[in-house]
Amino acid sequence: MARKQFVERRFHLKIKASFIPIVFWFAVKRFCLAFLSIATLSSLFYVQDTAAQSDPKSTQITEESLKDIHLSVGFSVPPYVIAGQNRGAELDIVREAMALEGYRVVPFYVSNKRRNAEYTDGVTDGAMTVSPHEELEGHYSKTYITYQNVAISLAARRFDIKKIADLADKRIVAFQTASKVLGPEFSRAISGRDTYREVAKQYEQIIRLYAGDVDVVVGDKNILRWFAKNSEYPEELDTAQPIAIHQIFLPGHKYVVFRNRSLTVAFDRGIDTLKENGRYDEILTSYGFNVIPQNDPS
Repeated sequence: MARKQFVERRFHLKIKASFIPIVFWFAVKRFCLAFLSIATLSSLFYVQDTAAQSDPKSTQITEESLKDIHLSVGFSVPPYVIAGQNRGAELDIVREAMALEGYRVVPFYVSNKRRNAEYTDGVTDGAMTVSPHEELEGHYSKTYITYQNVAISLAARRFDIKKIADLADKRIVAFQTASKVLGPEFSRAISGRDTYREVAKQYEQIIRLYAGDVDVVVGDKNILRWFAKNSEYPEELDTAQPIAIHQIFLPGHKYVVFRNRSLTVAFDRGIDTLKENGRYDEILTSYGFNVIPQNDPS
């Protein structure tokens, strides 16, 4: 009897001893599986977070993240550029287009002549309001705004001006770089003439016209209209005199030129976005422009 109890006890101890390693193995296995699951999930979250950071579409552009670019900007072309208020229809368009691409525009306000020189000398990254006739080195954007230059005279003079060649015998004051911007036909018409002048400050054109010092002023109709309405003139100057507008120039399509091609590509992309979402027309309308659909000559 005692021997039977001893055998049974030994048998139970043996079963128990063999059971412990099995339980321990299952416990270790479950722990390892749980650990691997946690590690796998963590790695997935890490990958997703890294992908989100590397995806430019998921990165929101903030004011602090913008990179500065310096542009040469003419200071005397309101309402396109109003230097004293650091704004203008054209400047706002350029600024917003570049902001969409992660850049902050820092304007260098200079005269038209200095605008090109600052860019050529490497002081700025680019120049805006550039005409193809100026032939600056760099990467030209697609056209992004159109000027409409005209010849203006006092209606009382009754000038018959129907083409550029009709300016040949007139006393003319134009904006700086007009001899290059307005093309070869205009250059020929004023070549060698001591009665032709260019001025940096375009409100002086209005003064000289109303004072009778010149026969014709040449410039963009929106700029001249802005100066006529918003500038202060001497009391003795009769600014109520009727004027005649002579439409003898083709539309002047303007470009931005950058030294770095990637900036040009970014700018064109930003302009396309502004036009697609309607913001481009909103800016022009806010400055009193009549928005008329035009074919893009680019």
